[in-house]
Amino acid sequence: MRRLGLETSWSTVPAMIALVVFVLLSVVLVNDPRVAEYDERIFLEINQHFIPGFASLVMFGVSEFGSVIGSVAIGAALWLVGRKDLAIALLLAFVCYALIGQGMKMAVMRPRPMEIFMDIEYLVPLPGGFLYGQSFPSGHTAGMFSLLGVLLMKARRWAPPMAALAIVVGFLRVLLGSHYPFDVVAGAGLGLFGGILFGSLRYGELIARIDAFIERRTGRKGRYHVNSRE
Repeated sequence: MRRLGLETSWSTVPAMIALVVFVLLSVVLVNDPRVAEYDERIFLEINQHFIPGFASLVMFGVSEFGSVIGSVAIGAALWLVGRKDLAIALLLAFVCYALIGQGMKMAVMRPRPMEIFMDIEYLVPLPGGFLYGQSFPSGHTAGMFSLLGVLLMKARRWAPPMAALAIVVGFLRVLLGSHYPFDVVAGAGLGLFGGILFGSLRYGELIARIDAFIERRTGRKGRYHVNSRE
């Protein structure tokens, strides 16, 4: 594990900025009801453009790229095509935003919009479970921006389309009635923090050990593509 070191000292700066954004929004939402009220007004302005029917189902499908299942599927796909460095970085970023995000849900305890505004349009009913009922931060947005952070560090040519998709997913989480705008901004900051942080690490030795283990067990040699700064 000795090669799990930072590639450059400056690579953690954007991650730290993203983390500061996340922490500041958390503190402000907890202590200043005026900010939460302003956030709710922005939410209502966006949500009034909700389009029911097939279009909303398509938008929901797009937003699910940032879900737990979506993140695991993307990570598995990256592993299978030989980009194991991206898969491991995404997995670690996922664990990071999941742990911190769930902790903040418990700390902030912000109800989802459909619990506050009974007459708004929303697509998905409030799911069961305590933490699922907490709005801040947006886990779907964190998932997308964690992948963006990883790509920024290891496969930059794919970062621009990923950034566009991540922004679309964040917007859809508000449009579909699942989150407030500041939930999305905080989720983006949290996701970028984990993505950039773990995307700036090298995993060559770890991958070699995993491949050697798989080869001993199955007799099949693993593939690893190292073209990280595309």
